[in-house]
Amino acid sequence: MKDFQFTKGKKALIIVAHPDDEIIWMGGTILTHPELDWTVFSLCRSTDQDREPKFRRVCARLGAKAIISDLDDNDILDLVDATREAERLILENIKDVAIDILFTHGKNGEYGHERHVAVHDAVNNLIKSKKLKPGAVFYFNYKKNRPKQNPLIISLKNSDIEINLAKKIFLEKKKIVAEMYGYPHDGIDVGLCTNPEAFRLRI
Repeated sequence: MKDFQFTKGKKALIIVAHPDDEIIWMGGTILTHPELDWTVFSLCRSTDQDREPKFRRVCARLGAKAIISDLDDNDILDLVDATREAERLILENIKDVAIDILFTHGKNGEYGHERHVAVHDAVNNLIKSKKLKPGAVFYFNYKKNRPKQNPLIISLKNSDIEINLAKKIFLEKKKIVAEMYGYPHDGIDVGLCTNPEAFRLRI
């Protein structure tokens, strides 16, 4: 495990596919580190009259700036085209390319979700081309657990950093998913909530 110190006032950008990804995969990290200057960018659902306002309310609860766009989320675009469109939307919406810390989806899309993979690939392409210049990059680092076993998602063994959430923080994270996003307390979305929160780190 690597040791990484969060410094007060650093700009932290989270780029995710959907409203709720920010809280499911790393909400405890945000809640635990209010000293960072957080921005959350959701690539999908800006025209979703249900999810878009919920996303903004959740970001306000987390003390984060909210940005949202409308990348196709209905599998109209294939992975290559979705990745290209995600790159365009990121460049269009993220004006400050010099980011201290960037968080985004893992290469496997956590559980294989194609839009998660597209966002991961888009961010990587922009970093390689130096159109984004983060000081540090954290990739969500999870996989599906064995069928019919809880939790539904577990951290990968090659995680560089695992943030163990206090019980109070973990319960707050699940409460936000259930009560602010409006999912059943015993449903899959709350079931995806992770503890510890795990990341691969590239500095």
